[in-house]
Formats: sequence, structure tokens, C-alpha cells
Amino acid sequence: MNDYIILGATLGTLMFLNVWFIIWPKQKIILGLAEGDASAAAPKAALASRTNTLFSGPMLFCMLASPHLGYSVDYLVAAEGAGIGLWVSLALTILLQINAMVGKLGPLASIRGVIHMSIMLTAVLFLINLFL
Repeated sequence: MNDYIILGATLGTLMFLNVWFIIWPKQKIILGLAEGDASAAAPKAALASRTNTLFSGPMLFCMLASPHLGYSVDYLVAAEGAGIGLWVSLALTILLQINAMVGKLGPLASIRGVIHMSIMLTAVLFLINLFL
């Protein structure tokens, strides 16, 4: 199976889970629809939302690259090396998701930073899958 479609589906699934289990519950607190501290909920919702924006560029690339680029890249990779790039990419994605749940904004503090980091993450994931 193509590594790009697996990675894109994983990113999309994490984005979905961010909305339903982090962003929406925190937004209900901010809007006063649920009990809680709005000043503590707002940064957590913002970080998860910006992580979704961070993941959107690589997810789109992976979904589009899957039918077009994945097969040509498979010929460049030796049979014993196939899949290592996927595991490294998934590990990086999981680390970024952990940051979305318990971390800090860092370079995601501005919209410009999120867009630049999304482009950089897309390039890094592509290069990992190309050379590993």
C-alpha cells in the first residue's frame, strides 16, 4: 500500500480528533455553554486549531501525491527500505500531535508562522519518504 495515503489519512484523522476532542469542548467553555475556565481553555483550543492548520498542507500533499507520486517513488526505494520513511513520518506526526495536546504555541503563535511551518513540514515529510 502507498505510504502517502496512509500518512495523509493519519493526518486527516488527527485533525478530526482535534476538532471533536480538543477544540469543540474548549470552545464550549469559552462560549459559556459548559463549565470551566475560559482563560485556560482558549490557548489549548488555539493550539489544537493551529495544529490542524499545520497538518492541512501535508495532508493535502499526501492525498494528491498518493496516486501520482507514490508509485514512481516506490521504484527508487529498495524493497528492504520500503516503509521506514512512513514510520519516521508517523513518529514526527505523533510528536506534533502530542505538542497540540500538552505543548506550547512556539512558532505556531502567528498565522504566518503556521503557514511557513506547514510548508516546511510538507517538505520534510516528502524528503523523509523519498530517502528513507
